[in-house]
Order: sequence, then structure tokens, then C-alpha cells
Amino acid sequence: MVLRITATLCVLVAMVTAACASDVNIGSYARSVAMGGAGLALIDNAASSSVVNPAAGIASGSKFQFIFPSIDLHSRGASIQELRDRTSEVSSGDTDDALTLAKEFGDHQTSLTLGFTTGFAGGLGVRAEGEAQALVNPGANFSNWVQAGAPTTLAGITPLLATGQTPDQYAASLTTDTYVEGKYIYSLPTITCGKGFGTGNGKLWLGTKLQWLDSEVRRWDITSAYSDAAGLTVDAVEVAKQEDSGLGADLGMIFQPKNSSMQWGLVVNNLINPSLKGINTERMFSAGIASRVSPNLVYAMDLVNINKAYNEKTKLRMGLEMNVLSNFALRAGYTGDEFTWGFEAFGINVAFCDNAPTMISQILRY
Repeated sequence: MVLRITATLCVLVAMVTAACASDVNIGSYARSVAMGGAGLALIDNAASSSVVNPAAGIASGSKFQFIFPSIDLHSRGASIQELRDRTSEVSSGDTDDALTLAKEFGDHQTSLTLGFTTGFAGGLGVRAEGEAQALVNPGANFSNWVQAGAPTTLAGITPLLATGQTPDQYAASLTTDTYVEGKYIYSLPTITCGKGFGTGNGKLWLGTKLQWLDSEVRRWDITSAYSDAAGLTVDAVEVAKQEDSGLGADLGMIFQPKNSSMQWGLVVNNLINPSLKGINTERMFSAGIASRVSPNLVYAMDLVNINKAYNEKTKLRMGLEMNVLSNFALRAGYTGDEFTWGFEAFGINVAFCDNAPTMISQILRY
């Protein structure tokens, strides 16, 4: 049951995207994703901006705005189409299915991550958020074994043996750092609130996001053995499930200098760390600028993860948005690694890219 949320929403999105091998984002997050993951200083739309910076809701001036349900689907190591074909195994939480996933996608690390957000934004915002992830993590030897066709007979594994290595030793080596993991985390509710202040040099808005988080992590370790009678056998063993809950909080700030169309933004993720078992939640600092340089053109540029949390490098993200028609806008951006693009049509945001940037407000890392 641990990945049932992932499976259900994955099917819905996959039906829309058909055989698309790229990451797909639909809804409020999609605006930022299409702009390279930038936009933490934008204040022109409470629904799309407040999911990035908790100060944006109050800065936008909106009292109450609906956040269109956001679905964010990210795959790594395999296409969405390939993972969609294994929906039953991804969702079941069964030991045999965990073994099937390890054999099917064990040639390299493979993950499927899903995010979901909906609710209301404004000076006081309330929303529901959830993330889920399925991960196949093969060790180096297991990956080589799968790439060789996953042989089980003595004749098949002999070419894979190191000099002087016995079949028993080779079987034992396959288990190192090889596992299948499923995790999900959700918040009911997530509360955002903020306040604006007038200063001598401009306007300052402060906001916070408070969320009571519940999480579950399940893991299956892959084991293997060799015998002359059965050859090489591989199995999966479930380890103890980890369930946890905790309070987390992010802090956001937006400053608009006097007589300027530019805004400066700052976000501190996990200022209050929920400290969930089995899920890494480090404090992270990000900053950015944004401006509407004309009625039809917006730009944003962010420096994400300034303190290099999660052992990840700092990323410079940037993006542009151009309003082509009254109900249609085009967007493009650069994540620091890849280009992104997307559009908005009649209030619906959609983004596409080969490898979507991890949004700063998301907890599960890709």
C-alpha cells in the first residue's frame, strides 16, 4: 500500500502523456518547472508562487486563490512509459514484486517520484501536499549481473567471476548496497501565512509554511546464494517498516525596492526540521530575483541550495515567461543542467523536460 498513491496518479498522468519519456508537470508547480525551476521571487500569482515561496501568498495581494491540483511526475533511469508498464509491481508493496523490479531495472539506479499539491493560497493559505517515491538501488556487482542478462547457471556466471573468486563469493557480492525502497510523505494540512511591512526603501513580506508531516518508508534488501543444485538464486527480504511524523517549517521573504518592478526573494527550507525516520530533511537556503519587465514579459533567476545541502551543488536556475495571448503564455528556462519549456492555457500550467529540477519546497530528492 506504500506506493498506491504513486501508482494511481502515475496512471492518470501516463494516460495523458502516452509514450512520453520526459518528466511531466501539470498544475501550480509547472510554472516554475517550465522556467528552469526558478521563480521564488515572483509575486504576481498566489497559486503558483506560494508553492515555491511561503511569502508569495501575502505579497501577491490575493486574499483567497484556488491552487489548481498539481501533479509532478519524475523518472530517472527508465522512462515513464517503462515504469507505467510495471504499475502493479510499483504499487503492490509485495516482496515478490520488489524482486521483479530489482531484476527488471537493476542495470542502474531507477526511481519514480510523484508530487501532488492542491488547496488555497493567499494571506492565509491551506493546502494538502504529498510525495511518493519508488527506488531500485543496485550495487555495482548486481548492476553488472543484470546487464549480463542475469545468468543463474554456473556456465553463465563463470565469465563474471573475478580471478580466484568462487560462485559462493560472487553470489554474496551481489547483495552489497542492493535494495528496493518505497517511501511516501504527506501533510494534512499545510498552512502558509505571512505579513507585509513598509520600509524606507520599499516593501518587505515575510511568510512561513507550517506542515504536520506523516511518512512511511519500506525497504527490501536483495539477497543471493549459490548451490550446485539450484545455481544462483536471488531473493528479496523486507526489513522493518519505518513510520514517523513531525512538524516542519519553511521561512520565506520577498523584498520589493521602492519604485522598482524587481523583487528579491529568500527561502529557508526546513528551518524547523521534521526529523523523519528514513527521510533526509536538511536545512537549505535559496535566493532569487524576478521582475515583470513589460506587461507581457517576466524573468526569474534563482541561486538554489546556497549551503550545498544533501551533498548537492548550488544551482543557478533561470527562466522567462511571455504572454502571447490573454489566455496563453509560453515559458522556457535552464535548470543549471538542462533546458525546460512549458505553457499556460486558460489557467492550466504544463511543463516538460528530460530531467525536472527538484523544487526547493519538495522533500524527497530525485
